[in-house]
Amino acid sequence: MDSDDWFTTCLRINLIWDDSKYREMMDLVKSIMIKYKSNYLIPKILIYFFSFDVDIIINICRNNLFFDVRSNNISDHSKYKEPVEKRIIELEELKYDFFYGKSDLSFEKTL
Repeated sequence: MDSDDWFTTCLRINLIWDDSKYREMMDLVKSIMIKYKSNYLIPKILIYFFSFDVDIIINICRNNLFFDVRSNNISDHSKYKEPVEKRIIELEELKYDFFYGKSDLSFEKTL
């Protein structure tokens, strides 16, 4: 996957949530977690994702400009904001579970 296609890069550059790219990213994360589920070592890419990428995504979405009507082409911000806020909560829970809790996370019920 080209780094320009990575969800975090698109979000940072365009300031628009693309849920299909988000799901693609989470499918990749899920596949890595499943592959290494029974190992004692965690791949660096997963540690990086939960240590940095999740915070980047959350901070971008929590910035006042992200939902500013003038800053993007979203017509109905109320319908747009609710799913994004759900994804933010999902990411926060997944990050917490990754570092402190469930080893397999809650992917089955969130994706």
